[in-house]
Amino acid sequence: MPRTAGDMADLMAYDDLCARIYADIRMPPGTRELALTLAWTALRDPARRFSTANTAWAGRILGRDDRGYRLKALFSEDVPQYEKPHAWGGLCDGPRLRPYVRRGYGYSDEEAERRTAGGTRCGESAREKEYEYDMTTGQVARTWWFCSRHKADQQRVRQQLAQRGTPPPAIPNRGGLIACYFDQDAAAELYKWACPWWTPPYHGICADDWPTPDGMELVPRRPRLALIIGGLEPELHGE
Repeated sequence: MPRTAGDMADLMAYDDLCARIYADIRMPPGTRELALTLAWTALRDPARRFSTANTAWAGRILGRDDRGYRLKALFSEDVPQYEKPHAWGGLCDGPRLRPYVRRGYGYSDEEAERRTAGGTRCGESAREKEYEYDMTTGQVARTWWFCSRHKADQQRVRQQLAQRGTPPPAIPNRGGLIACYFDQDAAAELYKWACPWWTPPYHGICADDWPTPDGMELVPRRPRLALIIGGLEPELHGE
C-alpha cells in the first residue's frame, strides 16, 4: 500500500501509464512487455528509491534467452526506421511476349488470369525489381518486377522513375513506440545501444510525431515519463 503522497502519485501515474500502454493497438507483445517493465522499474518497484539505473534493473527483470539479455533484443525490435516491403520475388510486370504462353506452363485459368492481369502482363516469376516511391511520404508505393526476358523494360522503367527526382526521406513505418511513453533522449541512447548502425530518422524517433497519410486519424500526443538511465551496468552494456 502507498505510504506517502509521493507513493500515491507514483501509483496513479503507473496505473495511467499501464492503461495507455495496454490500449495502444500498435504495440506488439514484446514491445508492450518492455514498456510495462520500464514503467514498473520507474514508478512501482521498491528498489527505485535506491538506484537511478532502472534500465539495467529492467534488463534483469526481463531476463535472458539464447541471444543474451532480452532488453537489448526488445529495444532493437522497436528501433524507429522505415522498412521496405520484404519480397524475394514477384510476377513480371513486362508485356506478354506471345499469346497463350501461360498454358504451356500448366497454370490453372484462375492463376493464369492473376499472373497476366487480363492478358497484357508477362506474369512469369521474377527476381529483379525497381522501387517506385511516393513523392510525398518517401515510402515505396509500388514494386515493379522483371524476369530475365524483360531487362530492356526494366531499364526503361528505371529511367522513368529516376526522372521523377529524389524522393523525400521516408516516413518511418516501424518502431518508435517506447519513445512515445518515455523520455526521447533516453530512448535514443538505448536504441543506439541496441543497434549501433542506427541513425535517428528525419521525422524523429517518436511514432506519435510521424506524419500520417491523408484520411488517417492522428494519434494524440502522450505525456512522457522521464526515464532515468543512470548508465547500464557493464554486463548488460556489453551484451
